[in-house]
Amino acid sequence: MTNIVDYLKTEINKLQSNCKHKWSITSPHDELRESLVPNIYLGKEGVYVPGNTKFVITCSECSLSGTRYYTDTCPKCFITLKADNILSSRENYKGDRFDKFGYFGVRVSRCPNNDFTVANDEFNQ
Repeated sequence: MTNIVDYLKTEINKLQSNCKHKWSITSPHDELRESLVPNIYLGKEGVYVPGNTKFVITCSECSLSGTRYYTDTCPKCFITLKADNILSSRENYKGDRFDKFGYFGVRVSRCPNNDFTVANDEFNQ
């Protein structure tokens, strides 16, 4: 026989897995910095992901929550961003080369549903 807590956890998991989620951002989050290219934000820098790229979403229907990153998730509709197939010059978006050997390029990721676009550094060797 299971105890009441285990039973309730099982019921909550069932409800959450069948929910047609209505997500919203529920954690305080910093504004993303805009790149030198208008309407494109800066995401991952080198191998470091800045703290302001993370946000928490919660479903208003079932209270399921999770952490997402601006580097790969749209903060407007919460779907996965689509990355471009080519790497661009870091200088176009950030104004500097970041490293003297040119190990990093920028891969731009876009939301297929709206205009949210982010430029992430990517190792290019």
